[in-house]
Order: sequence, then structure tokens, then C-alpha cells
Amino acid sequence: MRITAIQLENVRGFQNIPKTNLSDGINIFIGANNSGKSTLLNAIFQLQRQVLNSTDITIGRQNGKIELFFSGTHPYFVNNNSLHDRIICILENNSMYYGHKEGGITHQFNPVPEQEPNNLIYPYLSKRKTVGYTDAINEANANSVSGNFTNLYSKIDRLITPQFQPGNSQYVEACKNILGFEISTLALGGGKKAVYFVHNLEYIPLTAMGEGVANILGLITDLCVAEGNIFLIEEPENDIHPKALKALLRLIIEKSKSNQFFVSTHSNIVMKYLGGVLNSKIFNISNYLRDTNRPNLFVSEIRSLSKPRGKETST
Repeated sequence: MRITAIQLENVRGFQNIPKTNLSDGINIFIGANNSGKSTLLNAIFQLQRQVLNSTDITIGRQNGKIELFFSGTHPYFVNNNSLHDRIICILENNSMYYGHKEGGITHQFNPVPEQEPNNLIYPYLSKRKTVGYTDAINEANANSVSGNFTNLYSKIDRLITPQFQPGNSQYVEACKNILGFEISTLALGGGKKAVYFVHNLEYIPLTAMGEGVANILGLITDLCVAEGNIFLIEEPENDIHPKALKALLRLIIEKSKSNQFFVSTHSNIVMKYLGGVLNSKIFNISNYLRDTNRPNLFVSEIRSLSKPRGKETST
């Protein structure tokens, strides 16, 4: 399943954004702080977690609506009605419906689970940091898609199993190319913890490393198992060295062959690398003081900066 276009009406700063076509590979959102980049990511996240509600309706307006146009299917639901082409989120009553090509709404849409393999989205948003990890290694923790790193130990433990392919090979290579070393797990106390082995039982725990290591690992563990999913990534350049960032971006480019990405960034490196991929799209998000009724209210808009560079293919 892919999100092919987005349309917003009275959602935070976006008062009336017409249907905007998206890439089925990589989409990059650039713009100043508080211009609306996070709002766009959260609008897509509605499909899995209802993070926007009636409090996010534009000031002075009575209703707000998100329309997410889509193609393809997803394991959690099958679009048996060929006339359905969008999912409509009504903010004033927190409801979601399938949209009809001929107009109107039909059939309620329930958000997809935040558990593999039925999740649609992997969120990697600004509030992704966690203050602690659970050392219980089990299927539920390994498959959890919570948007933070609480269950990171289980996700690493799954990927270090040599028989877990192709995820294991991708994980080992990603650790080598991006971090420069491989993080594994070790039985400690009543469970397992993530560590870097120095020699036999000599190790450095993940908790003794910088936050940037966990930040990168969280994304790597999801990238190595995802197929046919959507990634929402806010500022991947945070807490990472430019050389490691370039290696991470190369992994994202490789995984964009089978996944769709929405990335917000303030980094020229990110924009250059991801924006240079065939069929990727760059969008500038900006806001202005131009509401005549409320002169202090910022109004946001989205503008595509990309020129067609080839025929886009559907996944």
C-alpha cells in the first residue's frame, strides 16, 4: 500500500491544501521550524495512530479534514471496493472513513495495529527517545511498533540470529557501515541487554554509549525487517556524524525500493542524497501571516520543488 496524495482542510496551519501528489518512494519535507512539516507526518500517521484530533482544527474553524489517497492493499485490510481511493479523517469527531471516487464517504476505517506484521507505518518521530529499555525478550516486544526504543533489545536479539534472513545480513552490514561496530545481546539478570562485545564476557552496554547510537539502532532494526511499509522520519541527521549519516541514507535509498518514505529535514546532506534519487520528491513547507480575519495567525502551504525525472512506478 502506498499513499499517493494528500489533501488537508483546516488542520493546524493548513487551511486549504489542494490534492498534492506524492512519490511512492522517497518524499522529503523541508522548511523552517514550526512551518508544518510535523503536521504532514502526523496526518499520515493517522492511519495507524490517531495523533491529531479536534484540538488540531485551525483556530476559528469548526471542522478539519485529512484526505489520504492510496493505492494497493495491506495485510490488515483489503480494499474490495474499486471505487475507494482515499481514507478521510474527520477531526471534529475523531472518525475515519473510506473515501469514494465518485464523492462521499462509505465504510468506517479502523487504524491498523501497531504490531508487526500487520502494522503499516514505522514512526521515527521527534519524540522517539526513551528513558529506559525492557530486557524481556519475547515476540510481542520484538514485533512492537511503538515509536520509541523501549523494546529495542528484543528487536536486536531477533536480528542477530543468523537464520533470520535477509534481516540478519542487512543488520550486520548496516552496523558495520553506519556505526562501525555490531551491537548484539547478552543474557544479564532476568533477561537480555544490548551490548558491544570486546572479548568473551567483556562488553560495553548500550546504556553506556551516547544517545546517538540507540537513535540510529532504532531505525536500523526497523529498516532491516520492513517490506511494503511506510516510514515517517523526522530529522534523521540528529545525533549522527555526517559520515554515518551518509551510510544511513544509502540504506534508506536501498529500502525505498520496497518501502515508502516521508522524511523531514534541515540538513543539506539529507536533501542532496535522498532528493537525488530517481522519482523522489522534495516539498517546501512554508507559512505566512496572511489570514485577513486573524492577522497574527500563520497559514501554511506546501509546494513541490521537484521536476519530473522519469516515470514513477507503483509498488
